[in-house]
Amino acid sequence: MKNTFLLFYFLVSPFSFAQYYTIIYDAQVKIVYSEKGLAWFNDRIKDPVERRSMIEQNSNPPIIQYTFNFNQTESLTVYTPKINNSQEGGSSIIRAPFTIGLGEMYMDYTKGKILKNYDVYGKRYIGYDSIRRLDFKDTGANKILLGRQVTHAKAEYNNHEIEVWYDPAIPYAVSPDVFSGTPGVILEIKYAYEEEGNEIVTHLVATAIKQVKKATIHKPTKGQLVHESALEAIYNEANERRNKMLNNR
Repeated sequence: MKNTFLLFYFLVSPFSFAQYYTIIYDAQVKIVYSEKGLAWFNDRIKDPVERRSMIEQNSNPPIIQYTFNFNQTESLTVYTPKINNSQEGGSSIIRAPFTIGLGEMYMDYTKGKILKNYDVYGKRYIGYDSIRRLDFKDTGANKILLGRQVTHAKAEYNNHEIEVWYDPAIPYAVSPDVFSGTPGVILEIKYAYEEEGNEIVTHLVATAIKQVKKATIHKPTKGQLVHESALEAIYNEANERRNKMLNNR
C-alpha cells in the first residue's frame, strides 16, 4: 500500500511535470564606430546624406524581437518579425545577434548542444555547436525587471565581458542566447566585441514572461549535420557553383 501511494504521488506531483515558460525579448545590435570606421564611410560613400543615413541606421538600428520557449532541459529561440502598420518606409537594415541569427535556434542543455536549420540554395543542413557554459560571478547588484527581482552577474568569454541579469525564481541555467551558467533564467544580456576596428554591442532584454502548460520546442531533424564552422565554406562553394552556372548561360 505504501509503495502504491508513493508511486501515485510521483505520478501526480507537480515536480514530476516539466515547467514551461515563454519569454519575449527585444534585441538590438549597435555599431559604435571608431575613427577608422568613420573614415571608411568617408572614403567610399561620397554623398553626405546617404553616408549619414547609413551610419545612423547601423549606430541605432531597429529593435527586433525573439520568442524564447524553454523548460529545464531544452529551449527554442525564434526570431519573430514585428508587424509594421506604418505607412512610412522603414529602415532596410536589420541587425541580429550573430550568435542567434534570424531563424530558429534549438538548445539541449543536458547535452550542451545547439542546433540550427540552414537552407543553402535548396539543400538543407543542420548546423551544430556547443552551448557556452560560463563561470558567472554575482556582483551583488539587484533590480526589478518585469516585476521580478533579478540578480546582476558577469563572466568573460574570449576576453570580452558578458553582463547579465538573471531571475533566481526560475532556477534554470538557460538564456535566449548561446551563453548559460547562471542559477536562473537570463532576462537581460549585454556584451560587446570588436569587428574591423569598430565595437559591436549586443543587448537583449525581456519584455514579457509567462508560465505556460506547453511551449513549442522542436528539434531540427531534416538536413545534413555539419558543424557551424563548416557552413561558411559550404555557402562559398555553393555561391561559386551558382555564379559559374549563371556565367555559362
